[in-house]
Amino acid sequence: MTRAVRAYPWQALESLVREEVRLGRGVRQALARAVDVPRWTRELSTLLQLDADLVVHSAQLSQPPRQAVMLYFRVDPSGLRLGLGAGPQLADLLFTRMLDRPPRIARADATVDAVLHGALAALVTELARRTGEDAVLTAIEPWRAAEVLLTEATLILGGQPYAVYGWADPRGVQVTPPSPRSLMELGALPLALPLVVGQSPCHRRLLAELRVGDAWIPGEPLWLDAERSGRVALVAPGGERAVQASVTRGQARITELTTALPWSLDGAHSDEAASDTSGYGAPEELLMTDTHPVMDAPILIRVELGSVTLSAAEWARLTVGDVLETDVSLSAPVVLRAAGRALARGELVEVEGHIGVRITQLEAAQ
Repeated sequence: MTRAVRAYPWQALESLVREEVRLGRGVRQALARAVDVPRWTRELSTLLQLDADLVVHSAQLSQPPRQAVMLYFRVDPSGLRLGLGAGPQLADLLFTRMLDRPPRIARADATVDAVLHGALAALVTELARRTGEDAVLTAIEPWRAAEVLLTEATLILGGQPYAVYGWADPRGVQVTPPSPRSLMELGALPLALPLVVGQSPCHRRLLAELRVGDAWIPGEPLWLDAERSGRVALVAPGGERAVQASVTRGQARITELTTALPWSLDGAHSDEAASDTSGYGAPEELLMTDTHPVMDAPILIRVELGSVTLSAAEWARLTVGDVLETDVSLSAPVVLRAAGRALARGELVEVEGHIGVRITQLEAAQ
């Protein structure tokens, strides 16, 4: 069966402008601090005795809209200037439902008189009173700006859609950086941290020699012994803050929650501390292709043996003395990592009394 392959219609995607996204965030922040929009929708539904829903579509920098009904407000304490706009048919519906009057407008291009306009302003004021937000939303005189942040939305009343518009003066928009969420707020989200069982300096030339089948021997002993006892560190691949634990037969007891596990060598630059390889080395001509002095500078390699997965809330509740079931196995796959980047994968082996890592895979980005 032959399938036609066509280019993706990128032109069909909505185009966003960074400044519009930034200003939109600022408007939402200002409104969220002062106005409970979902509650306004519920109160409108109660007041009109109609099911109500508000669907926001887009926000963009634009010229101020021209609508039959245009109301202007100031949001305190931010001082943000807002405008609200609607067509005549929505205005008539709101008016007639609120005052139990027969419909006055049947055409979408009809004009709205001062009585109807004033009644709609009163409706917004009543909604602000019902939501307890009349102190932060103040009606003001019409304001003008060469460019506004225009938001298009659909207000659905009794199953019928009506276009509504809101706009804000971008000169009054202040964007506050979002506050970081705590681990506890992330709840059941599973998070995994690699289980670091050792680290050792290694010369760059030695890394260039590594081939699948070689055995890399750390210059410093691993922190775990053959009985799966010793110590480990739980740390993100590129991170330096670690959870330290002592391990007895696979059970890890937390000893420190936020200790440092830096990528620096801390004086371990000597040849005695450097790692080694055995097995198949690289051809001599390959080893001589780069003679830059930086190739003699050692880097620090972390040895990861599996990982520990807990929910975000469980990580947040960890305290010193807690016990983790790591299920660590000395036969688990090993990752050799430097500065956050995985260099190679392998398995633990014994090489003449030393613990080493037999390389089973070299990462392409080595």
